[in-house]
Amino acid sequence: MGHSDAIENIERRARTARSEAARRWTESGLDTDPIEDAEQLLAEGSYKSQWATGISAGSRSAMMGGERHRFELEFFDGAYETTDPASGDHPVYGTLDLLQDEHGGAPRFGSCFLVLGPHVRQRTTLSLGDSHLAPPDVGTFREPFAILAGLAEQAAQGRLLNRSVDGDALAQVLRGGS
Repeated sequence: MGHSDAIENIERRARTARSEAARRWTESGLDTDPIEDAEQLLAEGSYKSQWATGISAGSRSAMMGGERHRFELEFFDGAYETTDPASGDHPVYGTLDLLQDEHGGAPRFGSCFLVLGPHVRQRTTLSLGDSHLAPPDVGTFREPFAILAGLAEQAAQGRLLNRSVDGDALAQVLRGGS
């Protein structure tokens, strides 16, 4: 048995469970086709926010006046106040996998990887910790110093991003090593 056998076994189990899964999907109240949605990502070449999809592994309050809307107004100092969230002009959340964890930067939200092109950096904001908790250390790729200071403080305590990583290991990661 190998990798291809493992995939075949899972696909066989998934085919067996498909009609039950379709029933559960429908009963969840979602009115989109999950397979069509995944294929759409490949066809469009862009990752849509929870505002556009209505899908989230976290807060499902991405609606005008909802908790996510209020949080974004505060966190981004009102930058999205007059923007229609469905326009696509709202944040798309992800995680920077700084430590190159095999499960991704935020395993709780799934271990899917999207590799962003370099041009995305100019419109990327960063926070050290969950942004909905209003962490004090925020930045961008052009202004990363608060993020770096927060990472250094964690590493000095031997607990970088809740992992046993010290300052030497952080320095190596920042230099591009693993």
